[in-house]
Amino acid sequence: MQIEEFLTFLEDEGIQAYVAGKSIVMQECPSCGSSKFKVYLKIDREEDTKPFLGKCFKCGQGYSSRSYLAAMDVSGSKIDSVHGTDPEENL
Repeated sequence: MQIEEFLTFLEDEGIQAYVAGKSIVMQECPSCGSSKFKVYLKIDREEDTKPFLGKCFKCGQGYSSRSYLAAMDVSGSKIDSVHGTDPEENL
């Protein structure tokens, strides 16, 4: 998953985020409820197929891009789609 593709997906889902340095900064933390752009997902990854990883710097909750989207009530099929996996392959 490319950064621009992920940012476009977030925008389409109504999730506010921006790139700052080597992180994607998310506005809301589903764990503590902060809406002060405290969730940072690191852009640096070994492979584009891996999810982004990070945490909330207010409450310390760890997230992957998958777990963050799930906590924000994004459907599993959409999460799979943006991460480049086909749920039909697992049947």
